[in-house]
Amino acid sequence: MEILDKLLTPDTVLLTRDGVLHNRALRQGVQSFTLNAQGQLTRTKLPLDTRTRRPQAPSILKALKTTYQHAPHPIALTLSAELPPKVLKAHRTRRRRIRSYVGSVDNLATVAWTIGARRHQDHLLCGYVMHIEGHQGVKGLRASEAYGIDPSLPPDPAQCLVHALCDLFQLHLEHVKHELFVIPTDVYELARQVVAHQLPESAPPVQHALSQILGALPEVVVSPCVKGRFYSQMQRKLSQLTTSPTNEIVSLDFSDIMRRLGGSGV
Repeated sequence: MEILDKLLTPDTVLLTRDGVLHNRALRQGVQSFTLNAQGQLTRTKLPLDTRTRRPQAPSILKALKTTYQHAPHPIALTLSAELPPKVLKAHRTRRRRIRSYVGSVDNLATVAWTIGARRHQDHLLCGYVMHIEGHQGVKGLRASEAYGIDPSLPPDPAQCLVHALCDLFQLHLEHVKHELFVIPTDVYELARQVVAHQLPESAPPVQHALSQILGALPEVVVSPCVKGRFYSQMQRKLSQLTTSPTNEIVSLDFSDIMRRLGGSGV
């Protein structure tokens, strides 16, 4: 969006491999060249799926920034160390999708989480759905959801929060406001305790890992989620996952997360 808003003029010629940017530049009246499906240079519109077209999010910056490079948070670097290239590429794809939707990282306003959990085979099935909101120009986006279980650890209410919030660092969303809408009562009470800096020293390592994660965020609001559309959707999804065969449940390793964050495994 910053390229379209601040760098392109009728006298500009854009050369890009980004098909969406190419088509948007042409709609803006700018000359643009890209590669077609045959790898040939073209200045005509690409036949992208028109169902994905939507109004562009506006730029909210008055001038160009000296850099648009986002410096990863130390926790993100810690969690990403030695991950397979395929996993790192998936994180980059998700980051790009979010930023493309809201227009730029500066247009990100709030990240809202629906946090759920359910006992399953003597362990805790953790689930979350993440929505993002922009400052202006775009509706909310259901940006991510995931469900996982650690088959090596007994249930702990911190697990579903750690599962969700580790993702926000991988997506470079640690700088915006986060609203946690928590369904399980014990998880909600723990989140409130951690945000209020009232976690006892004797708490389990995974809860101290949660405290470290939440302490790195500038603004966190915790609210109970006891009814409504998002509550019903999460409860229905967790019920489905625990009663029917599925490949949606990923294997989690909270001991590795605690080790990476400086804690100890159980």
